[in-house]
Amino acid sequence: MQDQFRIAVCDDERGDLERMQEMVRTLLTEEGVPFEVTGFLSGKALLDVLREDSGRFQLVLLDVLMEGLDGVSLARELGAFARRPEVVLVSTNRDFALVGYEVSAVRFLEKPVDAERLHVYRFRLRREKVIVRTADGLRRIPVETLRYVETRGRGSRLFLDSGPVDAANSLQELEAALGNAGFYRCHQSFLICLGCVELIRRYEVTLQ
Repeated sequence: MQDQFRIAVCDDERGDLERMQEMVRTLLTEEGVPFEVTGFLSGKALLDVLREDSGRFQLVLLDVLMEGLDGVSLARELGAFARRPEVVLVSTNRDFALVGYEVSAVRFLEKPVDAERLHVYRFRLRREKVIVRTADGLRRIPVETLRYVETRGRGSRLFLDSGPVDAANSLQELEAALGNAGFYRCHQSFLICLGCVELIRRYEVTLQ
């Protein structure tokens, strides 16, 4: 018997909230996952529930730009909780992707969000892998071990916890493959893991 996967969706635009809830329900139903999806029209309403029970939800999808308590401020509040849910930030402005690292968001999704980019269940499993073409053949790379990718000639070099791996895949290919895994194209030659960012300056990003 699988545990119920409990998700909160928070957006002050009712139409966007209902669409996101429906996409989540559809995806989890297709996966055969027992779930509960709860919608909130304000950050304060969600925060009040989590103050009563910080473990109420395993995943929260937060719109960044909301009246009152916005998504980024709410995510900062959640950082102090003993049982913090995973946070996914959602916005029409892609520039907020880099803000996500400050509040330890596991993903950033750009509006309008479509079902192919949501993949909610994959957030829970944390078993994402990307397949790359190496000199030895196809290799499956666990995304959780990947820190950044750099262009190398016509291919790329992936920097993992275990060391670098050269691949024939272009940076554009890998950007598409990692689009839902918390990676950001900060430069024409670099793709970085937002969860590994330590410091951002005007022309410089420092990774942990």
